[in-house]
Amino acid sequence: MAKIEVHPLELVYPRSLKRLSGKMMELIHKKLWLKVLVGAFFGIITGLILGPTFGKIDPELAKIIAEWLALPGTIFLGVIQMIVIPLIFASIIRGIASTENIEQLKKTGILIAGYFILTTTIAILIGILLATIIQPGNYVNAESLKMNSEIAEVNKNVTVPGLEDIPGIVGTILPINLVGSALNVEMLQIVIFAIIFGVALVNLKPDHSKSLLELLGALQEVCMTIVKWAMLLAPLAVYGLMAKLTSQLGIEVLIGVSVYMATVILGLFFLMIFYIGIIYFIGKTNPLEFLENIRDVQVQLEYLLQALQ
Repeated sequence: MAKIEVHPLELVYPRSLKRLSGKMMELIHKKLWLKVLVGAFFGIITGLILGPTFGKIDPELAKIIAEWLALPGTIFLGVIQMIVIPLIFASIIRGIASTENIEQLKKTGILIAGYFILTTTIAILIGILLATIIQPGNYVNAESLKMNSEIAEVNKNVTVPGLEDIPGIVGTILPINLVGSALNVEMLQIVIFAIIFGVALVNLKPDHSKSLLELLGALQEVCMTIVKWAMLLAPLAVYGLMAKLTSQLGIEVLIGVSVYMATVILGLFFLMIFYIGIIYFIGKTNPLEFLENIRDVQVQLEYLLQALQ
């Protein structure tokens, strides 16, 4: 009987490359954060090929290719920016209106205000400490980013407000024109208006506020549906935007910016440890289960915040 020769790779696992490809697709399936990381990685590789690092492609042609690759990212950011204001507006009002009575709202509001003041103070201290130790600005070449003129112009216009300016600054926080605030993406004014609107809604009789709350609930569901659609485009959007950014800046500037990004991530990690302490010691909740439950929502929220910036 003739002996059948078997390739050495077949002894490890039949059709190993195909198996590996299938496992990779299974791993990536429904893992939005992993898809985004893969998209960012290949976007950087594509940007290095298009950019001056290798110099194999004509700059004009590379610029055209980069713009087309970034088109999904532009569409993605546009969709998120289009929907984020009505989503935040409806969510804040419904969240406040879900409170049973005004006394409970006052108690909850005081606790939340104290919580945000404490956590914001801790976040500021962590940021100042890491920025002082690492000094990420030393790794970024401002000339390569072509930011010198812009920075100088901004520095000329920056003034420290005096005591007489504070009342005017506080007065501008209130949204005089909600439509204008929405057009200018002035989120603080929109949030304050939503809070005032929600508190007023709590003071109404249930039969008066029911129809409006149902309308806001429908608006919230529509917005979340559109957000879910946009998230399907997120990995491709990240790929195109990273390819365009890398092709314009080059590897040297990208490394410098990476130090800044690493500093931010390190600060967020320390802040997360602080939050986990609150969850464990005060909330009496398993931090790992909590992080698992909020992972997908946190990723989506991060995209919304990035789109606003």
